[in-house]
Amino acid sequence: MEDIDAEDFKAIKSECTESLRMLEVKLAEMPNKAEGLKTIEALLDIVIEKYSSIQLHYKSAGIVEKRKLIGSMYPENLCFDGKQRRTPRLSGPLELIL
Repeated sequence: MEDIDAEDFKAIKSECTESLRMLEVKLAEMPNKAEGLKTIEALLDIVIEKYSSIQLHYKSAGIVEKRKLIGSMYPENLCFDGKQRRTPRLSGPLELIL
């Protein structure tokens, strides 16, 4: 095993110190766990509110908005045979709410 000379050691230490400083800045910018949970809870409240009154939204929506609503409920292609839907699965959030 070779020894590192003083000049190489200083260069490596300088690079590591700079990398550590940049990571600490990124860490400080990240929301803490409590803030993240509040954000998730707020988003869940919005999703639940939208899905719980989806019939009202759908009835008053235009064609484009209706397509978005249906697309949010069925992430895969919606199949309809004239009598019933034949779609493989519901979206995850809607499935949890139902």
